Amino acid sequence: MKIQKEHLEEQKDKLEGEIQNKEQHKERLEGNISQLEDSAAALDIKEEELIVPTLNTNPLVKNAWNDIKEELSKSIPAFGQKEWREERRKAIKTILTYLQTALMEAKEAHNKDILKLGKSLYHKAMQKAIAIIEQNKQLQKENGRLTKENDVLRKRIASIDENAITRLRDKKDAEIKELQERVCKAESEAVRSGNKAYSEHQRAENAESQVREMLDIPEIKEIWESIKQNKEAFRKQIDKWIKDGVAAIRNYADGKDYDFQTEQGNAVAWGIIAKAFEYDLDPTDEKQRKMAATYLLEKVSWTGIASDFKISLTVSRTQQLCDVMTVSKDLMSSLLLAAGGRGGICSGGGGSNGELTNWDGTKKNTGWGI
Repeated sequence: MKIQKEHLEEQKDKLEGEIQNKEQHKERLEGNISQLEDSAAALDIKEEELIVPTLNTNPLVKNAWNDIKEELSKSIPAFGQKEWREERRKAIKTILTYLQTALMEAKEAHNKDILKLGKSLYHKAMQKAIAIIEQNKQLQKENGRLTKENDVLRKRIASIDENAITRLRDKKDAEIKELQERVCKAESEAVRSGNKAYSEHQRAENAESQVREMLDIPEIKEIWESIKQNKEAFRKQIDKWIKDGVAAIRNYADGKDYDFQTEQGNAVAWGIIAKAFEYDLDPTDEKQRKMAATYLLEKVSWTGIASDFKISLTVSRTQQLCDVMTVSKDLMSSLLLAAGGRGGICSGGGGSNGELTNWDGTKKNTGWGI
């Protein structure tokens, strides 16, 4: 009996050592679970992150209406009423054009904010959901391993005191139950993360759908199409000015004139302005205008010119024309509006007298008329 008791005590001591090892495993596992819970909690997206600034166009419309009322409130003169009405019409058209541009810019910025927010939240949620799913897999593996070890341990202590076995079994069952609850919680968090990611993806798709729906509104679509058509028309006009400018330089090189004729000079001047636009230069600046003139000359083919002297003279006259040109800020403002699709194009330099014109069609009288 004494030997058996000692043997039983040895088995109990050995079992207690194994239980201590399991306790250490359990503590490490709890640390992993705690990290998993922190990751799951990080998926909670704050409410302020979901707020997109409201598209408020009221100030733009209000300012435009106030400007129109101010124009309409101007007194009708006793004489020149036709001119007075034309001035009011042009002023109101300018106000409405600016309003259209401002509304389009505000809409575009708002749409970009919506798309950016949706995609950002979607990617964030997906990344964190993937991390939780991966950790959940590791947790399930660890749970399976501990369950197997527990089964082996139960068999080894079958001969020990029944009360001790019951207490040990209850303790292990409690551990397994707690672990299973944590696994279930982690799985729930992973599902919730997936749902959140899907929701944000749907939000982004809805935002894109709203943009398409806005373009289905006839008034907005008409404005947008008008802007695109104006941009394309301006691009074609730039190409024509460059082509006409190159042709004028070549015609001068082929001819016997000592200097550019008026029509040729105006075509070259507009070609220089067009080249400045093509290379994003400012033709009102003398240095940048000269660079544009150099680029225009580079497009001229000198094949067949009678002499090197005529080529040199043509280049010199083109540079001199560039030097005496004066390009007004008002003209550049009008051209920039046209480039953005926010105004029509006055061909300038394409009239019957070959002189450059103001944006409103009147002739220029300074420098080369620009």
